[in-house]
Amino acid sequence: MNLKNIIYNCEKNMIFHLEKLKKFFSEYRIDKVNESIFKKIFLSDRNVYLLNISSLILLDFLTVKIQPWEKDPKLFSSIEKAIIDANIDASVTNKGDFIIVKFPKITKEKRIKIVNNLKLEANFTKIKIREIRKKNNNFLRKKIKSSKDEIKNLEKKIQFLTDKYIKEVDKYYINKKKKILL
Repeated sequence: MNLKNIIYNCEKNMIFHLEKLKKFFSEYRIDKVNESIFKKIFLSDRNVYLLNISSLILLDFLTVKIQPWEKDPKLFSSIEKAIIDANIDASVTNKGDFIIVKFPKITKEKRIKIVNNLKLEANFTKIKIREIRKKNNNFLRKKIKSSKDEIKNLEKKIQFLTDKYIKEVDKYYINKKKKILL
């Protein structure tokens, strides 16, 4: 493995974890219901995800209408059960032709809990980035036959990347925290 590939792979892995964090953060929206909440709802008795058998319509910032594509009453019951089992903190009402999911207004306490979850995930991502640095530095020291100066130079580049992506994590966390605690 050449030296440029080490730096390239190191940065690629750091970017992967940063993108994973961004995706996780995007699931937390305070201003309106986020569709991603429903992506995880699985109807175990039908062996299918909710979004594969219905459409979602945002009625207002806290209310979603679920319109199943089939009019089977058992399907409606199955959807209701799956939403309740998903524990998404919402009330579910079966209207016969569609299902209404109503989310409560988010309280200050709930906002603080969300921010704490985001902080935990941000810290986890920073740990992953540091582990990537450690793994690559160890690889350089043990596997690469090069001068000490060259290895020190590569370690500095890896440290630069580590600092850069940890700052990115902090930036995303602070921005999301501000949006949530408004």
